[in-house]
Amino acid sequence: MNKHQNEKELYTDNILQAFQQTKGEQLDLLNDGFTPQNEPQTKGEEPTPKEEVALEAVETEQKQIQQQETIYMGYDGVQYTEEEWVSPVVRNGPSRQEVEEWKEKHEGHVYFTPFDGDVFVWRVLTRPEYREIIGDKTLTALDREEYFTEKCVLYPRNFSIEKIKKSRAGIASLLSEMIMDKSGFVANSAPIKL
Repeated sequence: MNKHQNEKELYTDNILQAFQQTKGEQLDLLNDGFTPQNEPQTKGEEPTPKEEVALEAVETEQKQIQQQETIYMGYDGVQYTEEEWVSPVVRNGPSRQEVEEWKEKHEGHVYFTPFDGDVFVWRVLTRPEYREIIGDKTLTALDREEYFTEKCVLYPRNFSIEKIKKSRAGIASLLSEMIMDKSGFVANSAPIKL
């Protein structure tokens, strides 16, 4: 037992020695000219290269912590980093921040449709908007499609009937159909007999 006890003490002493040596080295590094930020330096005293490196390391770490803490919350509770927040949601599209603002404004009913390199972000049609367009008896069915599309397209910005007329012929019709579908004009399922 004595032999076992001596080996255990020797082993414990080695660990304690290594710990104390490491602790001593760390204290030496701190005492090697590192000036804490809360201690003022005397006037005209230039920081040593070791102090400059230590201060730069502290500043870099603080910046990284600040960047890590910048989290943005989306409309539906999804969290985004700052990089994700300012990046386009889809290629050649609006930023995540813009999309989340639109989702907030339109109660989450924001969609996108790609057309051969063009991206359209749109929202659903409200009942008052529908009534206004349908109420104009001078409009044809094609005119209505264009007005529905003009009202609901959020991106590209400043989308207008003039731009619709200059674009490919089917875009307004397809977008209008999708807008009407998501606006509740198409049943999601067949009627069920009770």
